[in-house]
Amino acid sequence: MLINSRLVTIDSSHWINLTKAARSASSAMREKAYAFPQRLLDRGYLLTLSWHHLEELLSIEDDAIAEARLAFIADLPHVAWIRSLDPAQALGSILDIVAAEVQAIAAGAATLSDVRDCAKTTLIRYGSGLDALEPGLWVWRALRPEFIRRNHAARRLTAIAPAKFTDGAATMADLLEGRMRSPEDSRSMLAAMAKALGQEISDKGDLRIQDPQGVADEFFEEVADMAPWRASSVWDFIVQTSAMRGLDADEIKPDMTIDQIGEICVFRSTLRTVAEKLDRPWDDFRRSIRMEQCPHWVIEDSLARHRQQELRREGGDLNDGYLAVLAAYVDRLYVDKRKAENFRRANAKVAALKPLIGGVRKAANYFDIPDQLDAD
Repeated sequence: MLINSRLVTIDSSHWINLTKAARSASSAMREKAYAFPQRLLDRGYLLTLSWHHLEELLSIEDDAIAEARLAFIADLPHVAWIRSLDPAQALGSILDIVAAEVQAIAAGAATLSDVRDCAKTTLIRYGSGLDALEPGLWVWRALRPEFIRRNHAARRLTAIAPAKFTDGAATMADLLEGRMRSPEDSRSMLAAMAKALGQEISDKGDLRIQDPQGVADEFFEEVADMAPWRASSVWDFIVQTSAMRGLDADEIKPDMTIDQIGEICVFRSTLRTVAEKLDRPWDDFRRSIRMEQCPHWVIEDSLARHRQQELRREGGDLNDGYLAVLAAYVDRLYVDKRKAENFRRANAKVAALKPLIGGVRKAANYFDIPDQLDAD
């Protein structure tokens, strides 16, 4: 029965409230929490987990709450999960999804739907909550300090990543008409950009960032370490920095924009990591796998292009972005109000998105979800 069940992924906030209810002083709340997975199963749906769910749930600094969340998942009799390529662990992450898509494309899957369907046959596993937590609870306990560290890093990343320092629509031809700045001019420009970024992080970043300017200064210190003024020309600098991320000089065309080059470089960096996970030479994939062939990239790109302009960029947005990719691999994905609106906007604009994903839903409370599924 389990492998014929439809898959449902609930939002992280639902998981938090579900596990909170499970340890409530109210017996009615506890009963409601423990009945929830069976209510889903009675309707033919199976809770689906990924690495990113556990990372978010266990990144809390309260040991007792983290332990209770872990115990609740371990007690689940039936779940599905995204599998890891690592045989030593069960739960997989976004990198395992990308790896499955890359393997599908390399095996000849031609369309986005074909890639998704082929990848899904290797991605989904079934069992108990304890099975999903292999090799054991002790590993997840040991990982908590790293999860907490990554949670703090995510606040910085989500605050910085959307910031615009140059005109992304400028083409290579536009850039090559410019000149290299002197070291003095470059340092002065970076200092001004750091000050502007510090203000943007203060205005739009996660409120838990205690030193916005310090975060901005640290970022631009890393930029300065690249020492662009050491390059002999604008072209030389672009080639050097692109080559480090897997984009060769002959692939850079005059009409390509800064944003396009950046997207390819980010994708190639991910491919390098995937090749390592698959124990394959990077050159097997570097030029043969294109980002627009990958369902995960189509989802991420569509949501990024058509998202609302939020007043605040929260650290949890990073994990939410990874979980959004599950829309291609589960039958129902529950998201928060912001992400639901972003999916609605993207669906209206990107023709390839709608046939690629399952149903995307929102719910105020986790216990409303089974009745919603009845109504679908």
